[in-house]
Amino acid sequence: MKKKPANSVPTSDPEKIYWVILGLTLAIVLYARFSLLGMPLERDEGGFAYIGQHLFGDQLLYSDLLDNKLPGLYFLYWIFNQLPGGYEKSIHLGLLLMHAGTLGLFFMWTRKAFNFPVASMATSLFAVSAIMPGVLGFAAHATQLIMLPVMGALLLIWNFNQHPDNKRLLNLVWAGLLLGFAFTVKQPAIVFIVFAIGALMLGNGSLVQNTGRAFVLGFSSLLPFGAIAGYFYLQGRFDDFWLWTYTMPTVQTAGTGDYMFYLEKTIPRVVGNHWLFWGLGLSSLLVVPFSNFSKSARFWAIGLLLFSILSAAIGLAFMPHYFVPMVPWLALGIAVSLFWVANKFAPGNTLAEAVPCILLILMPIFMNSDYFLNPNFPKIVEQCYPWNGFSEAKAVAKELKKRLKPGERIAVLGSEPEINYYTNTELCSPHLYMYPVVREHKLKSQFQKDYLQDLFGCNAAYVVLTASESSWTSGFAETPFFKRDIFPKITERYDLIGRANIGQVPLNIVWDEALKTHEPPKCPPMFVFKRKQ
Repeated sequence: MKKKPANSVPTSDPEKIYWVILGLTLAIVLYARFSLLGMPLERDEGGFAYIGQHLFGDQLLYSDLLDNKLPGLYFLYWIFNQLPGGYEKSIHLGLLLMHAGTLGLFFMWTRKAFNFPVASMATSLFAVSAIMPGVLGFAAHATQLIMLPVMGALLLIWNFNQHPDNKRLLNLVWAGLLLGFAFTVKQPAIVFIVFAIGALMLGNGSLVQNTGRAFVLGFSSLLPFGAIAGYFYLQGRFDDFWLWTYTMPTVQTAGTGDYMFYLEKTIPRVVGNHWLFWGLGLSSLLVVPFSNFSKSARFWAIGLLLFSILSAAIGLAFMPHYFVPMVPWLALGIAVSLFWVANKFAPGNTLAEAVPCILLILMPIFMNSDYFLNPNFPKIVEQCYPWNGFSEAKAVAKELKKRLKPGERIAVLGSEPEINYYTNTELCSPHLYMYPVVREHKLKSQFQKDYLQDLFGCNAAYVVLTASESSWTSGFAETPFFKRDIFPKITERYDLIGRANIGQVPLNIVWDEALKTHEPPKCPPMFVFKRKQ
C-alpha cells in the first residue's frame, strides 16, 4: 500500500477530532476573554487609551501628549474607544476582535503551509497561550495588536510565493503596507519586515525577480512610517516626533544597561505554570527541520520563531508582554512536532497526535481555572503587577468622578493616566508618565521644570499621588524633585481625603472621616487630596 504523505489533507473521519479540539478551545478562550473585558486598565493601556481619547482633538501628539510609541498604536486605541462597553470594556473588546482575526489568519496560513491537523492544534495552542496571565494576555499591549497585520502580511506573502506572477504583485504592496502599519504600532515589528524580505529573496524565481519583489514589499513597508514622518515635518514638529519616538525610547531601554536584570526577573513570570508549552516550543527548533513537510514550510516555521525571539529582545528592557509575538510560532512548532512524531512512530493513529495536544491545552486551563472561568480582577492584577495599584486607580477614579464638579481637574502624581481617562479629565502635564521626568538624561532638568510649572499652574481640584516606586522609579521619594519641590507644596495646599492601600485583596480604600481611625497595612499607598477652600 502506498504510504500517505505527512502533509496530505486528512479524511473526514480523522478531521472530526481536530474540529472538536479547535471548537472547544476557541469556545473556552472566547468565554475567558469576555469574562476579562472588565479587567482594570494597567498604566500602558491607560496612557494609550487617554491619547486615543484625545487623538483627533485640540491636543497635539508629542507636543501636548507625550509618550514614546508611534501613532499607529494610538489610532487603534482611538478605534477601540468607539466600541461599545465604555472604557476598559471597549479597549478589551478591541483586543478580543483583533485577536480573533489573528487566530483566523493564522489558521488559514498554517492549513495552507502544513495541513488541517497541524493548523487546528497550532491555533488551539496559540489561542490558549496568548491569553495566559504570564504574558499579560488580558491587556491590549502593542505586542498583541501587531499580530493581526503581521499575520495578514505573512498569508499574502506565502500565497504569492506559491503562485508568483505579475497579477499578484499588488499583494506584495498590501503585505508591505500591513507590515509597515505593524511597525507604527510597535517598532520591534521591523523583524517581520526583514523576515518577509528574506522569504521573498529565497522564493521561486530568478535573483532579479526575487530582488524586485523584495524591493516592492520593502518600499511599501516604508510608506506608513514615511507618511507619518512627512506629516510631522510639514507641521514643523518633526523634532518633537523624533525626540519621543526614537531618542527617549533609546534613553529608557538600551541605555539602561539593566537588561539582564529584566530578563532574569521576567522569564519566570512568563513561563510560570505554562512551562511545558515554552519548553516544547523551543525544543521544536530541533525537530521541525527534520519533519517531512515542504522545505518552505519548515523554513518559515523555524525562521518566524527565531525572528520572534529577536523581536522580544529589541530594546533589552524585557517585559512579560514582549514575548507574545513568540507564542504563535511556539504553538506551530509544537503542532508540527506532535504530528510528525506521531505519524513516524504510530502512522494512522490520530489519537497519538491529538491526545498530547489536548493535554497541553487542558493543563494551563485547569491550573488557571479561576482565571479562565471566574476571574477575580484585583487578585489577577496584583499577581501580574505587584504593588502597582491598577485596581485601586480604577476605584479611586470611580469615586472622584462622583465628586467632580464641571470644569474641575485631577492632577495625577505618578504614572497613572488611566485615572484621567476614567474620569474624562485632562492631564495637568503633557507627561503621561513620570519615568522621562525622573530618570537620568540630558533633558531631565527641563522636563522637571516644565512639569512643576504645569502641575501648580493647573490648580487642580484633586490630586492623586501614587507612592509606589513602580509608578515613578526606585528611590523617587528621596529625590529633591519629590521631597522638596512636590510633596511639601501638595500637603500645604491640599487636604488628605482618601487613601488606597495598594495590593490588598479585597480592595482597601478609605475616605474622609474614616481616615482618622484607619491603621494602614504595610504597603504602598495611593493618596487622594482635595484643594483647600
